[in-house]
Amino acid sequence: MSDKQSVRKAAKLQGISRTTLQRWLTHTSEEEAGKGEVVTVDPGHKTVLSQEAEDSLSKYLLKSSDMYFGLTSKQVRSLAYDLSVKLNNPLNEWIRSSMAGVDWLSSFFKRHPALSVRKPQATSSARATAFNRSNVVVPSHVYNRTGEMMI
Repeated sequence: MSDKQSVRKAAKLQGISRTTLQRWLTHTSEEEAGKGEVVTVDPGHKTVLSQEAEDSLSKYLLKSSDMYFGLTSKQVRSLAYDLSVKLNNPLNEWIRSSMAGVDWLSSFFKRHPALSVRKPQATSSARATAFNRSNVVVPSHVYNRTGEMMI
C-alpha cells in the first residue's frame, strides 16, 4: 500500500474489509508491512489434541469396541483428558473437571465419523467366544493331502 492511497481505497481495490486492513496496519510495524510477507492463519478453534493424538485415540476406541469393550462417553472424555495431560496440553476447564468437555466430545465424533456413541451393553461369554477355530467348520478342499491347512 502506498502512502498516498487511503485505507478505504486500498481495501476496496484488494477486495478485503476496511476494518481488517486497518487492524493489520495497526498491529504491524512499518518494517514488517514493507516486506510483503504473507501470514497464514489456521481457521477455527485451537485444538487441544494434535491430529496424531486424536487418530491414536480413535484407533484405540475402535479396537476396544472390536474386543467388546466399549467405553461410555464419560470414560472417553476422561481418557482424552489423561492424554492431554500426558502431552502437557490440558485446558483449564478440563483440569477443573478432570475430563474433556462435552463440546470437545461432540466435535471429536464429528471429526471421526467411524466412531459412534452408544451405551455399552454386556456381551455374553458365549457370544464372545462363539467364533473360534473349533466352532468354525472348514471345508475339506482347504486341506492338502497331508491334512494340513493350505491357508
